[in-house]
Amino acid sequence: MEIYVLTEKKGSNPGGKVSFDLRGEGREDYYLKYCLGNQSRDPRFQSQHQPIYEAATMAWFERIGLRVPEFFVLENQGDISFDYASTRIPRLVGTIPFYFCSKLVDLPRREDETLLEERLRSEKIYRDCLGITDVSGKRQNFTYIRSVDSEEEYVLYLDLGCSFVHAVNGQLIPRSRKGKSLNKKERKTAERNLDNSSLSVPTGETFSMRQLYDLFFEVGIPTRRSDSGTLRNTPLERLLTSLELEAIAEILFEEFTETIRFYKKNPHPRFSLE
Repeated sequence: MEIYVLTEKKGSNPGGKVSFDLRGEGREDYYLKYCLGNQSRDPRFQSQHQPIYEAATMAWFERIGLRVPEFFVLENQGDISFDYASTRIPRLVGTIPFYFCSKLVDLPRREDETLLEERLRSEKIYRDCLGITDVSGKRQNFTYIRSVDSEEEYVLYLDLGCSFVHAVNGQLIPRSRKGKSLNKKERKTAERNLDNSSLSVPTGETFSMRQLYDLFFEVGIPTRRSDSGTLRNTPLERLLTSLELEAIAEILFEEFTETIRFYKKNPHPRFSLE
């Protein structure tokens, strides 16, 4: 599989804008990126799986009704080679087992900044509950779409990062942990709060925070093999180790516990705690 690299990386992680043909239907443009090392201080994480971590976050976010570009994890079957539009573009590593790919979208020439800010404020509770920190204050990570055909208006989240471990300069690094280690009594209270709190999401559904937590591990990950291009919806447990899933579960539990505490003190009409 030949991937034509159009630009150098736009963020801190290795990658760039690329073009390739997966299904024999002509080239399409994507942003491709990957990770090389683990400085997260948690050996259970694997840098080669960072594209899966990011795709899992995006699939979770999309499942509750928020908008993201088409995305998938490209599984390298050993047949990937890179060709470059310019000799000035840094060379990419062709032996990485997984790459995160998101389809490039035509951005509007003009945006209604007032409506965009209003919508971002309205959707902040969803980003808070899912631990999305790579959006606020990062203008390149979202845009406002007004569709003429369908008369839809929505925020399109172009880059969410990962909800449990960051990747910077090609390295996994720890997130700032909001939570703290819980004693037995605090853990019991936190478990009860997961069951007794709920969030109304853009799909029109209402999830208990326990259901929302579990949903992360239940949503399938879009994957494509480099040798066939076939789109599959792959269970997370088939892509990650049990140790990785354990680490993610611990961090998400801490994040959910702190988020519930915050919205208990700062009530929101879409969040309830019995």
